[in-house]
Amino acid sequence: MNNYLSLNLVSGRLGRVAGGGKPRFILDEQNEVQLYVLDFPKPSTYPPDSLADAYAYEIIPRDFSGSSVTLRAGVRGGSAIISTNSFFNLPTNLALNSSANASLNLVEFSFGQKVLLYDVFFSTSSIPSSGSLFSFTVTVSATYGVTTTTRTVASATFSLDNQLSEINKILDNAINVANSIISDSSNTNLAPEVGVLYQASDYAYSYNKIINLNSADVTDVTLSVTLNNVSASSNPGKYGYLDFSSSSWDSVIGTKVETPIWMEAMIGSDTIAQGNAIICRKMT
Repeated sequence: MNNYLSLNLVSGRLGRVAGGGKPRFILDEQNEVQLYVLDFPKPSTYPPDSLADAYAYEIIPRDFSGSSVTLRAGVRGGSAIISTNSFFNLPTNLALNSSANASLNLVEFSFGQKVLLYDVFFSTSSIPSSGSLFSFTVTVSATYGVTTTTRTVASATFSLDNQLSEINKILDNAINVANSIISDSSNTNLAPEVGVLYQASDYAYSYNKIINLNSADVTDVTLSVTLNNVSASSNPGKYGYLDFSSSSWDSVIGTKVETPIWMEAMIGSDTIAQGNAIICRKMT
């Protein structure tokens, strides 16, 4: 399980970067973590020797690439069961992942009618910096007999800070335009099909779309969706793993499915952030 952890120097809180709630870790597994140290930016109007008081419009990630960060986990007030500083600096480039699948199914109760199912998944390797922009490239190929027609469409740009509904419209529109090569996908007798985008995890997204086809002429459809870096970069941070396979965790969780634990982050001998997290058993 991947956790994007926020180490907030202003509030002293350790938590999740996105989505709120407590970080969650799977018992008996190596859990991937990414660390982002957040701080108020020092106002440009301050003299160089002034304190960086909390007068700022937003909290921004600070670059701690040159510092060693230690994460400790255990029971609050007890000894640390995990204590590790084996974290590496995140690369400055932002790796993007995307995949798409199309399946064509005959509706059993309706002669000649087919249902086209689209599934899309896309994610980023780390948290994009503020103002990062992306786009989609959508390609649909449809085969009629021995003839295959292909159309490729570039979407409008968007930020992952946009509302999910806005990103959904952008991807949906690009797919609809590319779909125009399928002769009856825009049949006026059909109710308009709208894809559904949901957030699978903090920076991973899934999209599903169902299209009813009146004609059985089309024999194959393929879909390709690429997530493009228009103007995007990764926030500075660190990544590594927390190993929750120690038998010491057995007495902490007992017979429960999940239980709270305590975590703290340190730079040198200074505790910079602390807070609750959850350990849970893996589902069977």
